[in-house]
Amino acid sequence: MTAKIADLGNSRITHLRPGQLAGTMTRGIPGTLVYMPPEASTEHYGPPLDMFSFGHLCLFTATQVFPGDLLPSTYTDPRKNKVKARTELERRESYMSPLEATLGKTHGLVSLVKGCLENDPRRRPTASQALDRMRDMMASLSPPFLHMNRFQLEKSLTDKSAEAQAQAREIADNRRRLQHLNQANEELRSKKAELETAAEVTAREKAELQAVTELQAVEIEDLSKQSGKPKASKFPDILKCQLPLKWKTTTEMPMGAMVAQAVVIGEKVYIGGGMMAVKKVRGSGERVVGGSTDREEKKRAQLSILECSMTGEGPQWRTIVAPTGGFAMAAVDNQLIIAGGVVPGANVSDHVSVLDSDNKTWTQPFPAMPTVRFMPSAIGYKRWLVVVGGSVTPDDKNLINVVEVLDTSSKQWYTASPLPRPTLRPSLAIIQDTLYTSYVSAEEIPFTKQIFIPTLISNAISCAQASPNNLTQTEWQELPDTLTPFPALTSFHGHLLAVGADDSPSSTIAMYLPHIQQWQKVAELPTPRGGCACCFLPATKQLLVFGGEDENQDHIFTMDICELDTEHN
Repeated sequence: MTAKIADLGNSRITHLRPGQLAGTMTRGIPGTLVYMPPEASTEHYGPPLDMFSFGHLCLFTATQVFPGDLLPSTYTDPRKNKVKARTELERRESYMSPLEATLGKTHGLVSLVKGCLENDPRRRPTASQALDRMRDMMASLSPPFLHMNRFQLEKSLTDKSAEAQAQAREIADNRRRLQHLNQANEELRSKKAELETAAEVTAREKAELQAVTELQAVEIEDLSKQSGKPKASKFPDILKCQLPLKWKTTTEMPMGAMVAQAVVIGEKVYIGGGMMAVKKVRGSGERVVGGSTDREEKKRAQLSILECSMTGEGPQWRTIVAPTGGFAMAAVDNQLIIAGGVVPGANVSDHVSVLDSDNKTWTQPFPAMPTVRFMPSAIGYKRWLVVVGGSVTPDDKNLINVVEVLDTSSKQWYTASPLPRPTLRPSLAIIQDTLYTSYVSAEEIPFTKQIFIPTLISNAISCAQASPNNLTQTEWQELPDTLTPFPALTSFHGHLLAVGADDSPSSTIAMYLPHIQQWQKVAELPTPRGGCACCFLPATKQLLVFGGEDENQDHIFTMDICELDTEHN
């Protein structure tokens, strides 16, 4: 028996869906239906049958599409109502069209496949002819499989591209979700930190209130006398308290100082920037009340800064000459810095000067202020110099509420939130990162060519909570009015004190209690003072009060020194 094949074994390596016409026949007609030429159904077939299968194998290899259910070999012509036969090429049109579109109808491989699939066995090429035509194609063209696989490669690339895009979108979505989670985590951490800070502040405020109540002795004698009721044994709801202060002997000062600033550096205090006065004595030994009457000497006095050293026995004094009068003064990194003021006979200054304490000279290592200022105030806070208020002319006609901050590290000026109102020479104090300032509002008083001009006094006071990393981020809020107009503000054992007054002398010392948002009178000065300067000296734990004026509006040439009476019961 002579063996014949109809598909070259192709049906063994493919996986057809159920129902496809790929059944292998071993009785009568050998081979697989979808690969069989028309003559396979007869007994008259020979080598052209194998070439038909070879052409079909080439078509499958080129398109990578297995020829599933084919069109029937016959069809009915509706116009003539006759049954007509289809050619094998017509039956396989859906597979031939992509190949022709890719390679072109004249391509050698297309021509070879069409020749092998001819219905007439005599028109099919022989094996040797097919081999020669394939050699010609290989010699003249690039490898045909690169073209034959184009559809499959493009489809594969398209699928992979779509898959990659889907994965990229999924990755982007996951990144966004992760970013949202990170933001939520940061918000939770921030909220946790705020709650912890609030808890710490609450605990600290409770401790402060407890410390104040333990430190202060309750005096309700006046209330008892007025009401005739016996003295209460427990603290009332609103306390009338008194700090147990122990005052030392009043000490003489070499000069008077009114509305001046007092700045602490170590064990030294610097007083200046206000209305300074020189003490004069008549021939009879009687002191001239109000200081010197010599105009030039008065001008020179405004350029003076008193240095008070609290080391050793009693205060030691020396005088330093400043380049301007009516300046602001503060300490930053243990350096004495003055800003603004007026040079006699010149305009208002914007210069910032630093004292070389060894050589008693002034240098200007920092840039000038953005705004000229006369009688501003300044305070040091960490590495920053904060300059507040003042007038842009050498009088009180053009007051400003501008707050500017110098970063002494970067030597850059920044503008902070302005004060709620313009002010001249406000009193400043910083307690636990909170800046407190009082206000002075100007009267309509003609300019008399004096460096210092009297002003209308105000009880108003505000505070701003500074950001730990950026002092320019501030929010001002109004506090209750002080008990006396324009007192001197200072920190005392972590509490805000308001000392004296300015419209008329006062001996009142009041403490601000933030827990109940009230001012309480806690002590009295030995000497009533108006427009005094004061400071707390941590090195000796003393409260120092300098100068000011008395009831006759004359300069006071003394300072009061006090400390807590730790033996007080």
